[in-house]
Amino acid sequence: MDPFLPVLTFHALDDQPSVISFSPEVFRCGMAKLHENGYRAMSLSEAVNCLRRRKPFPAQSFVITFDDGYQTVYEFAFPVLQDYAMTATIFLTVGKNRRGNLEERLPQLESRFMLSWQEIREMQRHGMEFGAHTCTHPDLTCLPMDQIKAEICDSKKNH
Repeated sequence: MDPFLPVLTFHALDDQPSVISFSPEVFRCGMAKLHENGYRAMSLSEAVNCLRRRKPFPAQSFVITFDDGYQTVYEFAFPVLQDYAMTATIFLTVGKNRRGNLEERLPQLESRFMLSWQEIREMQRHGMEFGAHTCTHPDLTCLPMDQIKAEICDSKKNH
């Protein structure tokens, strides 16, 4: 049992020259190496449960998160995670007034395609967890309190 827990946080898996990009090939190789060395990805809710119960984390465990809900999470990360029986938590930027129709995609960010609700539901059926990451991804430090509350609270209602 370990008192520390690494959290690996990603955004988009692609080869674009961007601070939010991470190479899909490097991701695959990294997850393979972790798996080969006996590491286990635990869900964020499992980690929180350990904290609430004041229990140490299982040895060689870590958490994987993805911010925003880019489509590359489904395209590149999801198959790799399935190959190694790993899980992740994906925080979605859901947009305003979204109802979660299966064919609908989350609104684009950074000119990138986002996950569809069908992809989200498929990943959820296979053990991926989802959380809210605001509606429109604004800089919350620049907004008045009522807009901050709306971004946070409404994002949880829309998914």
